[in-house]
Amino acid sequence: MNFWDIERVFRFKDSEAWDLKINEKICRLIIIDQRRPTSQEDYPYLNEKIDSRENHIKCHIVTPCTLDITEKDELCSITGVFLSHLAQAHCSWNIEFYENESVEQVTKNLISKFTSLQLEELNFTYFSQD
Repeated sequence: MNFWDIERVFRFKDSEAWDLKINEKICRLIIIDQRRPTSQEDYPYLNEKIDSRENHIKCHIVTPCTLDITEKDELCSITGVFLSHLAQAHCSWNIEFYENESVEQVTKNLISKFTSLQLEELNFTYFSQD
């Protein structure tokens, strides 16, 4: 797998996005700190009851391509590296994949949930865009 093509798209206090290339497929990793306890609704695919933690991070991987299981596993691993600094005993995270989707449209939809800014309005003068 080739992950050496990584570029930050934006960074807010509670979120950031990175463009990654895996096997020549462009993917966008969007990490959003929910700043709320984990809930069962965060894991709709689990049948067993989850242990709630103080905070939940939601990760979104968006690509106009179809990913195979090995690529998804690699993306999960690299996401874990991005989140390795978190206090795992107090924070949980999971990933949602958006395959065969418009990267820009999904990004705009997710940004609109946590800021009033439009993607075109982001200020790249500073390290953080908020």
